[in-house]
Amino acid sequence: MKRDSDNESDWQALEKCREEIDRIDEKLVSLLSRRQDLAADLGGLKRTLGVEILDPGREQEVLRHLALKAQGDLSAEAIRTIFSEIICAARSVQETPTVAYLGPETTFSHQAAISLFGHLVSFRATESIEEVFGLVEKGVCQQGVVPIENSYEGSVSRTLDLLYQYEMKISAEIFLRIRHHLMSRADDKKMIERIYSHPMPIWQCKTWIKTHMGG
Repeated sequence: MKRDSDNESDWQALEKCREEIDRIDEKLVSLLSRRQDLAADLGGLKRTLGVEILDPGREQEVLRHLALKAQGDLSAEAIRTIFSEIICAARSVQETPTVAYLGPETTFSHQAAISLFGHLVSFRATESIEEVFGLVEKGVCQQGVVPIENSYEGSVSRTLDLLYQYEMKISAEIFLRIRHHLMSRADDKKMIERIYSHPMPIWQCKTWIKTHMGG
């Protein structure tokens, strides 16, 4: 990129900012490495004491505490996002579970699983809620994520039934906002004549479809 001599001081300021950011990043990596070492030690202590590796209450407490430290351009939401991944990375050195979820990929159950366990674990999609329970019971998967309540339709009865049938407990609760997107090659939605989807999204979006699509 060509530099204008009149803006030389601005270029120097740019380089100075980048250099300082690089130094901060190096310090962050060093601190995160130390944090991972402590997390590994913590995992060993948990196993000795017979304490569950996954501790949602403690993790939420950490996130709430750190979010209160937000200042300047670093928002509480950004802090939560950053430290959620840091916590997931720390948990991965204590335990690397295989997580079953109601598939296929990109479903809300999959998104919920990622939000809780991060991207550093192995995920296994299933074709049914019962299969999730079965895989966890057999030890094939160490954790399972299933829908238990839907703001549109209430409790998911099949999940509740299986909780009674299997000797398992709920170890964490995830709240996930439902979002759907209408995709089309048409330049104007008035040109759309038919909408194809899974029955559930159609049901969840029926009010919007009726209001905006006349269907």
